[in-house]
Amino acid sequence: MKTLQHCVIIALVGLILAAIIGCDNDSGDRPPPPIGPFRPRIVMEEDTIYLKPNDWAATNGAVIAEDESGNVGSGYHVDLTVAPLGYLEYMNPILRDTTDEMG
Repeated sequence: MKTLQHCVIIALVGLILAAIIGCDNDSGDRPPPPIGPFRPRIVMEEDTIYLKPNDWAATNGAVIAEDESGNVGSGYHVDLTVAPLGYLEYMNPILRDTTDEMG
C-alpha cells in the first residue's frame, strides 16, 4: 500500500507542477515559462488511501506552493486530474484488505 501511495505522490507532483506553471496539454504547445519559482509540496497522511467503488482510490491531502524564500503563497488555483495508476483489487475480499507480504 505504501508503494501505491508513493506512486500517487509522484503522479500528483508532476500534475501540480504542470498546473502551477500553466501547462496546457490540449494546445500541444510548449508550456509557458513559470511566473516564479515555486516548490509545490503535497502533504498526505500515511496509509490513507481508500478504495472506492468502480476501482477508484481516494486520499486526503493538501497542496502547498512555496517561493524560493519558503514563503507560502495563497490564492493559487490548481486543477488536478490523476490518471489511474493500476488496477486495485482486494487481496482478501471478505476483509476488504489490499495489503500483502510487501505491505
